[in-house]
Amino acid sequence: MAQYRFSLILSILLFSTVVSAQSLSDQLDSIVNKSSNYQQYKVIKLTEINAFAKNLSDELSAHSEATLALNNDLAAAKTKIEELNDQISSLEAQLSESRGNADSISFLGIPMSKSSYHLIVWALIVLLVVLSAVTYMMFVRSNKLTQSTKKDYHALNREFDQFKDKSRESQVKLKRELQTAINTIEEMKKSGMRR
Repeated sequence: MAQYRFSLILSILLFSTVVSAQSLSDQLDSIVNKSSNYQQYKVIKLTEINAFAKNLSDELSAHSEATLALNNDLAAAKTKIEELNDQISSLEAQLSESRGNADSISFLGIPMSKSSYHLIVWALIVLLVVLSAVTYMMFVRSNKLTQSTKKDYHALNREFDQFKDKSRESQVKLKRELQTAINTIEEMKKSGMRR
């Protein structure tokens, strides 16, 4: 709105300056032409000079008012520009802060940029995958070792059971043979005593 008013006043001022300049110039020419000559001087009627002075005064006051209005509009425009520049500065600061907030994140209470956060998260994921792979490999190795040990234990246990059975059979056989020898000796003693 102020721009339109400023433009309108400027247009009117320029137009009136051109028209009034022509008008005042024409009036002056008319006064000089209508005046009479006295020796080397021009004699101008006081009424015409007063009319011309009034027109000149009116034109000057109109120009002063227009200039004052333009200066007021210019001051208002400068104030508005300063306000808008302040708003721009404020908005730029808010934008910078917003971009900073959008690019940063708080991880475990530590503020950091999103790229650092992504780097840490992916490093943790890779570390967990590596630890999982190592744990799985250790489990597979331990499982194989356990299965092998169980197999060896069962084979050894069977062999020990077979050894125990053979030993028992052998002891039973020896006991029988011993008992048979004892019985034979007793029978020999009994039969030798009878004789």
